[in-house]
Amino acid sequence: MATSRAARAREKENQVVALRLEGKDFDAIAREVGYRDRSGAWKAYQKALTRREIATETHEDERRLELARLDELQASIFQAAQRGDLAAHDRVLKIMKHRDRLRGLSVAPVRAVGSSDGDQDDDNVLVGPDKLDELRAKVRTKRASQ
Repeated sequence: MATSRAARAREKENQVVALRLEGKDFDAIAREVGYRDRSGAWKAYQKALTRREIATETHEDERRLELARLDELQASIFQAAQRGDLAAHDRVLKIMKHRDRLRGLSVAPVRAVGSSDGDQDDDNVLVGPDKLDELRAKVRTKRASQ
């Protein structure tokens, strides 16, 4: 009995992963798979991701799906931004920042507590992977000298 229960649970977990990769939210997944609420679907999804054989593939697939969604969003407002719509400009820039975060190209600025450096703002600083390595080396050197 425990084996069949475990098999049913794993099957539901696999359904949750498949539906998530189709782009469905956890509320819709819970209704379709038969969970009481979104938290049951989310927990099943997290449990499925901990299984080593699907975790890496699923994360990469979900990242690709999210990037495709961002591309669609940007395409839908890009012409308005080109025509000078300032709200559309703002949205396009936010979409671009989010895309860079998903690709691992975005780094939050490092600030000392109580720093009043006027040149830094609250937005993320975009850097490439080699620039990131260079910045990390500088931080390590600075910490070592203190």
